[in-house]
Amino acid sequence: MKITVRLLAVLLLLVLAAGNTIAQDPKKESETAAINAEKLKILKKERATLDVKMFKTRIYLIKSDRELAKIHDDIMYLHKKLAILLDRKPQMKRLAVKSRQLDEKIKELTPKKDGKKK
Repeated sequence: MKITVRLLAVLLLLVLAAGNTIAQDPKKESETAAINAEKLKILKKERATLDVKMFKTRIYLIKSDRELAKIHDDIMYLHKKLAILLDRKPQMKRLAVKSRQLDEKIKELTPKKDGKKK
């Protein structure tokens, strides 16, 4: 019997807690959404600033550390070699031609800043 009463009390508390979260004031929800939007904006700005700082730090570290510079140079060499070998493949040649054709069509349809088409 004591267990049943306790279970009912716990269930009642859960129901009351759920009811409180569901039936919130719409004005308060709107204010919370606005506050969260502002916080999100600030966090995104901080993240962008941090990304730039990380990028600059990577560059500095690569330039100042011989081992990192060597690895970077090796990667750049391999990346260039990979690009050259890939570009020789017929499938990539066809895709590159299609890409250039699309770029030309986009260029033709893109208005200039003065309102005329290019």
